[in-house]
Amino acid sequence: MSKTPALARHTLAQMMRRLRRASGVTLDAAAAEIGCDPTTVGRWEKAKSSPRRSDLMMLARLYNASSAEIGRMTGLLMQAGQQGIWESAKLSPELRTLYEAEMSATSIDVVELDLIPALAQTMEYLRAVQAVELPPVSPSATPEMVERTWRQRHELVFTDPVPTIRLVLGQSSLSYLDDLPEVQSGQLNRLQELDALPSVEVRVLTRLHASMIGGFTIIDPIDSPEGVGVPFVFIEAADGCRYVEDSDVVSRHRAIFEMVWTRAQPIEEYLK
Repeated sequence: MSKTPALARHTLAQMMRRLRRASGVTLDAAAAEIGCDPTTVGRWEKAKSSPRRSDLMMLARLYNASSAEIGRMTGLLMQAGQQGIWESAKLSPELRTLYEAEMSATSIDVVELDLIPALAQTMEYLRAVQAVELPPVSPSATPEMVERTWRQRHELVFTDPVPTIRLVLGQSSLSYLDDLPEVQSGQLNRLQELDALPSVEVRVLTRLHASMIGGFTIIDPIDSPEGVGVPFVFIEAADGCRYVEDSDVVSRHRAIFEMVWTRAQPIEEYLK
């Protein structure tokens, strides 16, 4: 079992797309080389599916990939085809990638305006969220499955070594706790417990800021020999999730996060 097959698939897709563009080969030409439809190559480059090893080798030669790049891609392909930890959780491919990346991250930066960030939620808060019928992690996921996924996700992220985690909460996410007296104390305690960890910081936004259009997560995975080390931005919305690895998009979100981080107030100071 591989820990990160979905993340490997995304990294392989990014490499294939980058190599094709650098070589000046079009999708049509790449598809013609291996005798398939251009939409098939497009699906590989969007991590919707993975190529056969023989097709990958033909494309690598067409793109003039180096031996190191070929070795990295074949390793990623092997990883992508294995069973992952989250396969049974009925998560979307985007959420599987997010959860896998959290497990192998060096840093996680989160801005969440109206909700307590998922990595900081207590089980009681999670149940309260489910009660107001926010979009579930999967349409077919039962409450029991969601809670089991919550436990496993927290255990995997907060096992040594814990990545560097910076969480920025909107003030409204804490104000809503006033209506949940049975949840409030435990959730505030959890935020303080996390903030006390050496690699975790929690801050609260109390004024106008650069991320008022919405929250997001930036993850820097470990740049391992297997190659699953592509930084990305994860954006969640009512109509689905977006996993964006374009370097310009990641850079813009990093800049926004740093502006928001400097304007936010440490949780301990806010709660005094």
